[in-house]
Parts: sequence; structure tokens; C-alpha cells
Amino acid sequence: MKDDTAIHKKREISHLKQQSQTVTEAFIQKSVRAEDEKASTGWLWKFAPLVLWTAFVLLLGTGIGAMNQTSKIIRPLLEWLFPAATPDWLDLIHSIIRKCAHAAEYGVLAILAWRAFDKRLRAISVLSFVALVAAADELNQSFNSLRTASQYDVLLDIGGGAAAICFLLLLSYLAKALKRQK
Repeated sequence: MKDDTAIHKKREISHLKQQSQTVTEAFIQKSVRAEDEKASTGWLWKFAPLVLWTAFVLLLGTGIGAMNQTSKIIRPLLEWLFPAATPDWLDLIHSIIRKCAHAAEYGVLAILAWRAFDKRLRAISVLSFVALVAAADELNQSFNSLRTASQYDVLLDIGGGAAAICFLLLLSYLAKALKRQK
């Protein structure tokens, strides 16, 4: 009888070990799958906005973003805001708005790239990416009769990206300083 009880206990322990091992293996597999899913969605979450905004920026470099197209929206608004303005003055303000839009759209591009890129050499990587997109945009405009390509626009675009990078570096510095004070 004693032998039967000892054998039964050994079988029970062996069975419990197998169940424990099966549960552990299932947990590990589930954890690995969760990490894989997190990694794949994390990449998408980081890069999808950047890819979409880059496509939008390059789309604006086509005829859609030409001055005669944007004037359909901006010009009536300017005429409503400044009814006594001369046509030359309205053209000047329209051009200034367009140049500010250049800097702003590349500032947003830099912010999205900052969010997506690795922390090592981030500022240089982001500025290089902004410069690459700006050059590609202007090259594309050089083949479009409705647009005029300009190296000054590339510099303006890079300036917008650089301003956004400086802003992000300042925010990062302030956040670290606040953490140290706590």
C-alpha cells in the first residue's frame, strides 16, 4: 500500500510539473506574440504619420499647391480682410503666407520625423531627412510648368525644420531640468 501511495504521489508530482511547464510555455509564447504585435504596431504608430505627411508635402509640390490654386482660397480672404488693399499688396501678402506655409509644413515634418527616428543623432537625422524631402520637392517642381523651383525654398524649408528641431531640443532640455528639480 505504501508503495502505491508513493507511486501515486510521484505521478501526481510529475503531472503537476508537466502542467506547470505547459502553462509556462504558453505564457512565454503569448508574451512573445504580444511583444511582436507591439513592435509591429509601434513601428506603424511611429512612422505612418511621417509617411503620410511626407506624401502630403510632396503632393503640395505638384500643381495642387501652385500659387494660382492657393489664390482661390487666400485671395478672397485677403480681399475680405483688407478691402482697400491694392492688388500688388494682396499679391505680396499672399506670397508671404505661402512662404510661411513652407516653413510650417516642414516644421511639422521635422516634428513627425523627431517622433519616429532613433534618439542617437536624432537632430542631424531629422534635419537631413527634411533637407532630402525639400530637395526632392523642389526637383519635382522643376518639372512642373505651374510651379517654380527655387533653392531659396529649399533653404526656407530646412529653416522651418531647423526651427522645429530647436524648439524640440529646448522642450527636451526644460523637461530634463524640471525632472532634476523634483
